[in-house]
Formats: sequence, structure tokens, C-alpha cells
Amino acid sequence: MRRSLKETLVFLGKQYGSKERTVLKGFVDAKAGICSKPKSEFSNVGPNGVWDGDLRGFLRRGLRGDAGQGRHQRTFVSYSRSFPSRAISRSERYWRHGKGRYSIQECARCGIATSPVAEQQEKPAPVPMRKMKDSFLDGTSSSYLEELEEKYREDPSSIDTTWASFFKSMDMGVSPEAVAESYDAWEKGDITSPLAHAAISNQTIQESQRLLLMVRAYQIVGHTAANLDPLGLSKQMERPELDPAFYGFTEVDLDREFFIGIWNQEGFLNEERPVRTLREILTRLRETYCGEIGYEYMHIPDRDQCNWIRARIETPEPPNFTKEKKLNILDRLTWSERFESFLNNKYSAAKRFGLEGCESLVPGMKALIDRAAELGTESVVIGMPHRGRLNILANVMRKPMEQVFSEFAGKSPTSSKSDSYMGSGDVKYHLGTSFDRPTTSGKMIHLSLLANPSHLEAVNTVCLGKVRAKQHYSDDMNRVKHMPILMHGDGAFAGQGIVYETLDMSGLPDYTVGGTVHLVVNNQVAFTTDPKKSRSSPYCTDVAKALNAPVFHVNGDDVEAVVRVCELAAEWRNTFHSDVVIDLMGYRRYGHNEIDEPMFTQPLMYQVIRGHKNPQQLYSEKLLGEGSVSKEQIRSIGDRVQKELHDKFNLAKTYKPHLSEWLSSVWKGFMSPSQTSRIRNTGVPIELLKEVGNAITEVPKGFTPHRQIGKIYEARRKMILEGEPVDWATAEALAFGTLLCEGNHVRLSGQDVERGTFSHRHAVIHDQKTGEKYTPLQHVFEDQDKRQFTVSNSSLSEYGVLGFELGYALENPNSLVMWEAQFGDFANGAQIIFDQFMSSGEAKWLRQNGLTVLLPHGYDGQGPEHSSARIERFLQMVDEDPYELPQIDEKQWFTGGHLGSQIQKINWQIVNATTPANYFHVLRRQIHRQFRKPLIIITPKNLLRLPEARSPLTEFDDESDDIFIKGARFKRVIMDEGETDRSPTPPPNPSKKRLVMCSGKVYYELASERKKRGLEEDVAIIRIEQLAPFPFDLVMREIRRYPNAEIVWAQEEPKNMGAYLHVQPRIQRCMEAERENVPARITYAGRPTMAATATGFGQVHAVEQAALIDYALTNRNMENQNTNDEGILHNRSENRAENSRVTESRPSAFGGSSENEDIALAKILQEQERAFLSLSGGTRTMENVPPFAVGQGMGSYSGEQEQVDPESMTDEQLAWKLMQEEEQALQQRMMAMAGLVPGTSREGAGVEDAEHPTAYDDEEEEEEEEDAIDPDDLTYEELTVLGEVAGTVAAGLTEKQLNALNRTQYKEFTRENNHSDPCVVCQLEFEAEDSVVVLPCKHVYHPECIVEWLKQKKKCPHCGQEMASAS
Repeated sequence: MRRSLKETLVFLGKQYGSKERTVLKGFVDAKAGICSKPKSEFSNVGPNGVWDGDLRGFLRRGLRGDAGQGRHQRTFVSYSRSFPSRAISRSERYWRHGKGRYSIQECARCGIATSPVAEQQEKPAPVPMRKMKDSFLDGTSSSYLEELEEKYREDPSSIDTTWASFFKSMDMGVSPEAVAESYDAWEKGDITSPLAHAAISNQTIQESQRLLLMVRAYQIVGHTAANLDPLGLSKQMERPELDPAFYGFTEVDLDREFFIGIWNQEGFLNEERPVRTLREILTRLRETYCGEIGYEYMHIPDRDQCNWIRARIETPEPPNFTKEKKLNILDRLTWSERFESFLNNKYSAAKRFGLEGCESLVPGMKALIDRAAELGTESVVIGMPHRGRLNILANVMRKPMEQVFSEFAGKSPTSSKSDSYMGSGDVKYHLGTSFDRPTTSGKMIHLSLLANPSHLEAVNTVCLGKVRAKQHYSDDMNRVKHMPILMHGDGAFAGQGIVYETLDMSGLPDYTVGGTVHLVVNNQVAFTTDPKKSRSSPYCTDVAKALNAPVFHVNGDDVEAVVRVCELAAEWRNTFHSDVVIDLMGYRRYGHNEIDEPMFTQPLMYQVIRGHKNPQQLYSEKLLGEGSVSKEQIRSIGDRVQKELHDKFNLAKTYKPHLSEWLSSVWKGFMSPSQTSRIRNTGVPIELLKEVGNAITEVPKGFTPHRQIGKIYEARRKMILEGEPVDWATAEALAFGTLLCEGNHVRLSGQDVERGTFSHRHAVIHDQKTGEKYTPLQHVFEDQDKRQFTVSNSSLSEYGVLGFELGYALENPNSLVMWEAQFGDFANGAQIIFDQFMSSGEAKWLRQNGLTVLLPHGYDGQGPEHSSARIERFLQMVDEDPYELPQIDEKQWFTGGHLGSQIQKINWQIVNATTPANYFHVLRRQIHRQFRKPLIIITPKNLLRLPEARSPLTEFDDESDDIFIKGARFKRVIMDEGETDRSPTPPPNPSKKRLVMCSGKVYYELASERKKRGLEEDVAIIRIEQLAPFPFDLVMREIRRYPNAEIVWAQEEPKNMGAYLHVQPRIQRCMEAERENVPARITYAGRPTMAATATGFGQVHAVEQAALIDYALTNRNMENQNTNDEGILHNRSENRAENSRVTESRPSAFGGSSENEDIALAKILQEQERAFLSLSGGTRTMENVPPFAVGQGMGSYSGEQEQVDPESMTDEQLAWKLMQEEEQALQQRMMAMAGLVPGTSREGAGVEDAEHPTAYDDEEEEEEEEDAIDPDDLTYEELTVLGEVAGTVAAGLTEKQLNALNRTQYKEFTRENNHSDPCVVCQLEFEAEDSVVVLPCKHVYHPECIVEWLKQKKKCPHCGQEMASAS
């Protein structure tokens, strides 16, 4: 029960004597005093006769002296624990205070002033009326106190706020002692708010901890209870940790005041925040975290970043915009909504991918751009999908609306008088534009919207690359001036892997752009797929949390909330220079496009959508309800927008688009495909070459490079300064260095490009003692800006990084931007960039791009994955007509201008260079032009160190080796070695019987074999270095040079791959122009058609390679080249007969008299393997190997096999048996070539038992092994075959043979000999899969480094020991 003060006094009077009552009344009446009576004068017996002395244990007491009054006083500190305020009434608390120890002072803690002379005062002093509303400290009587309480009960606002706070504190359970002590501290100036301090003193540690947990719960999971879905269809998750009852708080606690400040925290937990009631705290928590915005930021480990967000969102009061800003937001929202409705009315049957349901995106983006401009941003590059693109173009980018409307009519742009090139164009919702736009702060900002295809998210890294380039050229080191904005769809952001590649690049030193604002336009449905089937995470944006980016979810129907988070995102990006994500939750009013029927797949959603008001209507109603705007203002804005749209629509009927309006920027001085560009020479004066060469091979003093790297750099210096032939890596460095000297920017990126995949480049070297890096090409000339040359190892990404470099190359034409694939076939991971941007970007969007792509390629037995760069794919996309010859002006032949604009009309260039000098010139040519085209360079692997593949320094200078040619340039075709005449009509050479055309490293194998066979007088070999645009003029010149020669195309790739299908019609067209009799197709020398790019068997590869070389030079019959791949197992007897036939005795393929059936053997082996795998499920495992084959292994020719009747075999067993027999026969054939198989010799390499070729006698083998021929009698190629093809019998070679050419794995040699030195010549360590040459002196080399040396010198180049058996 609750007693009033009067009732309390009556109650106390019944319990105590007159003396005690007098003392108590004196203390009630007095203003301030202490107890002058000893504790013995008071009883410890309570009202019920229970001793109440235990209350003394709840108090901690202290003494202090009051010098001001000259008397000794007692004062007390707060309770160590509070009374159970809800269990007792106020009168009982009074009584307890009065009967405990120092009970009179405890009454003072109730807020009742006391006086040391209270016993002598019979009556209180009169209280003037003017003091009836005095503060709590001025109370002078118990009746006054009682009256105040009664007034408070009736109307809390009728009394002084200090008294109201006092009574409120009492009701909430704050002890009177805490109030008294707080006012005492307030009188002394120690605190500013006595009642708040009193409340805090009553707050227990446990309550503080529970409050902190509750606040943190809202910060972490409050977004799950936010009102984010404008349709109300999403089911919010029940989170008990957001309920105060979860922490033990009840309704009674809601009006208690609490302090929740923590050191070094912002927002609600800031120490400077005022004390608030639990109700007020909960209200602001729910407004902040569970309203129309859901904040996700607590995953960020950086405390400062989290505090930054809290300081801006956890404000004491909800943020509110001014009326002027609200009117501005309404205007922008009206433009967005009316534009969509206007298009819907005028073009109801057209696809436009409208923004209906997310119209608030437009005012949000404008607010973002305005805020960024205020913070110092000067340009914004935007990448976005097709959803809402037209609205952004018209209302954000300020693209003329009459032009937008005219594009619905499908009008093509008109060309100017000086430029007739129009391209193929693209649909209206893929186009880009640029505009200089004023902002609300008065600053101008440049906006660029990139054109992009329908491939979702493909434009992401293209946008980032362009921004990075802008930052580079404007010296924007703080990365504030240029900002990217990427817009996404909800399904694509969660589903497309390029999104993570984009996010992953955000913090990489050579790829960061200082933060990207990601804006997800969330339709809550991906095409027709519901979110629960398109992602596994709660939000589509959860991938961004892996990179510690804050995510702001916002209800698209609340346009003010959208504007608020957009401004916050701009501030975050320009403050912390990191990514931020906005998830704009809206809906799609129509289907995926406007002619789609969404009710087929989402009927419930679209029932709600049909009755849902759009954001403009909702905001207008809100402003009207607030009184911020009037109906006249809303109507005026709508009428003005509608009139403007109608006027622009009428102008569109006569509008004629121009090409300049398609371009986001114009490169002044650069030619279009229809404008002829002059040819520039790419040679460099020899003095400059040496100067650059000296700089790029110099290591700073005190720098300790790796021993091998030091030798490589020294070797490069000798190449340049002493005139030794220049290798591939040195030629590349010279190209880079000379371009840098001319003021160009050079950038090379890709996986492991600093060292080079094949350890050949070493553009960045590392100090072996300090770990410091040094890049010689950043020090080519004095005071060079290091940023002028960039070489950077990229993340393990092809799609993202290639897109980045493409965007980088878009910005400025005066830069050589390159991307190198680790292996050529890795480029297929970036196929979308090649298809949609590089090969077709100029035709679709009239944007030139000079990106250079380096793709390592070459068949060297590495298997199907790292052999081919898929040249055929790039050639297939060339837009050149194979049957249309260019017009050739022979008067301009020697200047290079005789082809007109042939190379400008093609969409891109494909080059397969075979010499370092040609590589040097093609890189420089990419810059020294008046136009830009993407360049695909098929780069070599084993040519990097091949001695023959080196160029003298004279081929790099500016002096031509032909007196008629002016300057030095890239050679599109390299003539045969003995030819020098480069005129259009060279003297005919009728003696040549064969003209072999090829491209790439196969040339060196052809030339070597031709020289070995002495066919130089009969066979000419030319190299087509530029495959696209095709060099019709030079090919026709070579046909004229050799009028009697049969033309052969030779390649390493299978027939359905490589360049064959590209060059075949073009060579035929050249032949038609020069000869009367033209075959139906040119002769082909290469591998047969295949599904995989290459065989996985080393021996098969070697046989194929030898056969195609032989056929290219001699045109011997390549039996079974065109064997049908189908029906391999349809007739068992035929297969067995074929098996017997191919194992008959034949002459050596290298001896010059073979019928060349090795290629047929290889093909049959592949066919049998394919047949077996197809029958066994496609995978060779121990489970599907026939019982007789288990333990034998493919190609095993030792041991015994279980004899199984072929007629009783299953198809799988028969396939395995045939495949095994063919492989064994092939191995025996190759062994027989070197005399290693019993019963054979080099002159007649046969098998004794043709029916059972693997069942030979072991004793006979031992006897015949002694007759194995001397390795001195074997050619280099035959020794090579022994190692590569018959590697399984390498252990059976004699010591002499092994020393002559050891082709076993280097790891086996090191294991046996404890030897780990690198190659003596190139100083590069061997990889596990490398082939090696081990000489008798135990020095080890790469074959390409030593073989030619041994042929000429016949001694070890390191120690000089003579090699008697060096072939």
C-alpha cells in the first residue's frame, strides 16, 4: 500500500515516542543539517517488532568536514545495492530510513532537508507564495512537501520540474539517498544533472550490462526487423533479443532513466549522450534500426568505421529534411515516375525495361552525386544493367529526351561528311553517354554512363578500370576526384561470379579505385525466379560482407530514406575510400520486360502490386499530411513535367541523331575505320636502344638480386651492348622502355606477369637480403615518374581483370595497356569480355580500344590444357570477308600505305609473332598509329629460350634492311630465309616445288628438318605473322615468287582448330588471283580433327608432331587422315585386322623412306580410347578396367597378361585390349627405330610375332639388348623421341645413351644424385615436369639451351669437357 507523507508521520507517531517524533519533524522541517543524537537514542525495532539493523549493512558511510560552516558533518555514499523499491511503499522506505542507523540522515536521503537545530524549532517558518514553486532544495516544511506530492499526482506539469523529477525518481525506485547525495554533488559543482546522476547511481551493473547487450542486438540484427519490403510480402524473422523482456526489463522499467555510455563509442553509447528513459532508448533504437532502413555494419572489424556510422545514424532525434529539400525530392521523384508512365503510354508494346516500382532510384542517385560533388568529386563513371537505364539516361545523365524518344522509332544515326562509318549500333537500353551536370551546391560534375551488353555485371570491372585510368592521368592519388557507381540487379548480384571478382579487386594496390558505391535495384525476383531459389543467403548483398563493406537496406517506397542512405554512402566512400552497398528494396510493376506476363510465375506478388500505390503518390500524401507542401504545388510540378515530356516527344518526330552524340568522349586526332591513317615506322635509333638497354639491365648498388637473376640481367646487357642476338624478354623490355621515353604510359597486368609464367620476364626483381623490390623499367630515364610504367600481378581472375584493363584502355589512347594470360587457354574464362566488348565494341558503340592481349600458345606435349590459346575462336570473330581482296596501290608499296584502310576496317588484330624483333615492332605499332584496335598476340613458350628464335639488334633500329623500304616496321609475312626481294613482283623462282605456309613456332621445327634433309632447294617456308587482317598482298607476292610450288598449310593444332579454317579460303582467293589452276582446297599438314586441343599422351604427341612435319615437307600420304570417327567398335574383326596391319614392319619415319603410318597409329589409339571411355561412362577408373588389364597399365610391354578369348569379351574389355595393343605396338615401333626392341634393327624395324606383339621372350630380349645401336648413330630427333615417346624405357638405356640425352624427369636425377643446380646456360631452376640434358660431367641443361651448342662445339659450355657422343 502507498502512504502519503502525512500518513507516514501518523504511522511513525504510533511507533515512536514524542521525543523521536519531535526529532523527525524537526528534520522534516529543516533545510539542511545532520543528526546530533547518538544512535543509542533510536530503537532498532521495526513496526512489526522485527529488528531492522540489517539495513545498516546495505549502507556505506563516510565522514567529511565542512570548513565553510565550521562544524563536523556526516555524509553518506550511495547504496552498494538498492532497496527492492517495487516491494515496499514510500512510507515504508521513510520508516526504514528513520529506524536504521543514522536514521535521521537517511531521511535526508529521501529528499527531506534537515537542520541541526530542528529539535528547538516548534513551527516551520512561513512560506511565501512566491516560493510555492521553488525547487526541491528550497522545501521548508512537511506540509509543503505533501502538497507538492499531491499536485504531482494530479498534474506532473503543475510543479517545478526538479520536484517532478524527484517524485518520478521515487516512483521508479530511485532511492532518496541517491537523490540527496546527487544534489549535494550538484551544489558543489561536481555534476550538471543531479536527478540524472541519482538515477545512474541507482542503476546496477547487471542492468547496465543487459542494456548494452540490447543496444548491441539492435545494431547487429535490427535490420532483420526493419520494414524493408514495400509490398509487405517478406516474412520478418522473430528476434527475441530485440525484446527488452529478453533482458529482464518490464513495463515498470520503461520510464526509468538509464545511462548507457561507454568509453570510445559513438551514437547511443556515447558518454556525452544525456540520460534517457528505457522507453526513449527503445524508441530511438527501433526508429534507427527497424524502420525503413536496415543497417548492416557490425561485421566491419574497424572500430573507427563502425563509430563513424553510429555517429551519423544513432542521433538523439530522428533526422528531418527541410521543406526546400523535400520539395526538391518530390520534383525529382515526379520526373522519374512521369517518365516511365509516359513511355508506357506511348510505347506500350516496346521493351524498355522500366523502373516502375523503384522510381526512388532517380532522386537517390541525384542526391548521391550532389553529395559527392560537395566532398570534392569531379567525375562519376556509372556502370549499370538495362533495368531503368532509359530513366537514368534521361533524368540523371541529361541525355536529350527527344533523342531517347527517337530511338524507339529505330532511327539510325546520320554520319558526318568526313566520317561515313556508322557501325552496327545497339539497342537503346545498352547505349551510354556523358554529360557535364550542375549540382545543388553549384559545382559541376562530369558523368559518364558506359555502354554495355545484356550480360549482367559484365561492365563492373570495365567501369573500375576506366576510373582507375582517370585517377592515373589526373594524379588523383587520394582517389576522391573520380568515383565509380555500379548498379546491379538482385539476382545478378548474388549469382554472378564477376561480382565477387569486382569486390575482391577493391583493395588491391594496382586495381583499387578508392571505393565503389554499389546500388542494387532489388526487384525481389530475378526474371521469373524467386529469391529463395536464386540464393542461399538472406540478402542478395551478403557477398559484400566478405569484403567488410557496409550494407544499407532501404525501402524503396520511402524516398527520403533512399536519399538519406545515398548521401551516407557518398560520405562513406569519400571518407574511407572503400566500397559501400545500397540495397534498394522495390518491386517490378510489370514483367521482366513490359510485354511479359508476370502472373504466370508470381501471381500472389502481382496481385499485391496491382493495388499498390507508386512511390510518388505515397510521398505526395506524406507531404500533404505533414503540411510541407500544398496540393497546388504537387499539381504544378506534375503539370510542368508532363508538358516537358510532350514537347520533347513532338521534337523526336523530326529528330536526326548524330554519331557524336553516341560517343561518351572523342579522341581528337584519331581516325575512324573509314578514314585512312598514315603508316608510321616503329624502329628506334640504335643509340637510344643501347641507352634504354643499359638502363633496364642495371641493378642499383647495394641491391642483392637472386644469383640467377643477376646472370640473366648480365646476359641481357651483353645482348644489347656487345651485339649478341636479343631474346624475347629483352625485346619486350626494349619496346616498353622506348615507348616510355616517348612519353607513353605502359601498363601490364595478369597472373604472375612480374616474373612471367615461364620465368622469362623478371620485370620486378627482389633483394635477397631485404625483400625490397626494384623495377628497372621505372628508371629508364632521369626523373621518370614511377607510375608511368606499371607491371602488376593480378588476382587469380581472368574475367574481372581483363575487363578492368579494357576499361583502363578506354580512357586514353596514349597508353599501351596489356593483359597476359597465364596460359593461352585461360582466356576462355574471360570469353564474355572478348565477345561482347573487345571484338564488337567499336561496331556497337563506336568506341575504339587499343587493349593488347598476350596469350601463350604452343604444342610441346603438355597435354590438352596448356597447349592451345584457341586461336580459332579469335579468328572466327574477325569481321573480314575472306573472298574480298583489298585494293592495292603498288605505288605506295614501300611506304606501307598501299592497302589503304584495310587494317582500320577490321574489328581486331591477331598476330602470331615468331621473332623477338617482330614482337618489338608490333608492340610499338600499337601506339604509333592514328587509330586503335584491340590486338591479340599469340605468344610462344619454348621460343623464349630457343637460340634460333633470337634477333640481332639491327632488326630493332630505324634502318630498313631493304633499300626500297622506308624505315623499319612489323613484318606481316616473313619470307623464306634465302629471299631478299620485297618488291610486289619479285623474280620468279620456278625451282621450288613446295611452298609451306605456317604461323608460330612450328616454323622452327620445319626449318630444322628441312635443313637436315637438305631440302632447301625444293621447299620454301614462309611465316604468316599477322593472321588478321590477312596479308593478301604479301601472300600473293609469295605465290608469284614460286609459280610452280605446291602450296601447303602446316600447323600444330588439330584440323578443326588453329588457323587452318581461317587461312584456307583466303589463300585460295590469293591463288585464284595469281594462278589459273587452283585446287579445291589447299594441302593440309597437321593433326586430324579432335575434340580436345591436344593428346594427353607424350608418345602420341611426338609421333603426331613428327608426322605433320614430314608430311609438310614431303607430301607423303598421311593414311587415315580423314578416317570416320564414328562406328569404331561396330566390327571386331575389322579392328583386329587393323591392329595387325599397323604393327607390320616399316622403315623409320626419320630415315626418309617411311609411308608415315605413325600418324594413323596415333589416331587409331585415340579412337580406341574414345570408344572405350564412351562405353565405360567417360572416365577411366579401376572399376571399369577389364580384369585382364588391371595391373598392366596403358602401354605396358613387360610382364604377362591373362589370355582371354576376344570373342568372349565385352565391348569395354575389347576396347581396352585394342587400345592397349595399339599403344604397345606404337611404343615398340619407336623403340625399334633406335634398335632397342629384340628382333629389330634400324634398317628393318619389325616385330617377330605380328599377332602377339607383346609376347616376346625375356631371354631373347637380354641377348638382343647387347646389339642395341650406339647413340652416336642416332640423330638428335631420334634421341628426342626416345626420351619423349619411349620415356617408359629410359631406365633401360645404356649409360652412354643416357649421358648423350637424358630426357627423364629432373626430379629423379636430383633424387639419385643430390643435385639441385639450375640450368647452366639460362640459370633457371627446373620445374618437376621439365625435360633435361645431363652431360657426363654432370652439368644439367634445358634441351633448348644446349642441343645446338653440342652439335657445333661437342663440349660442355661450362667446364669444357669434350663430348664424344654429342649428336
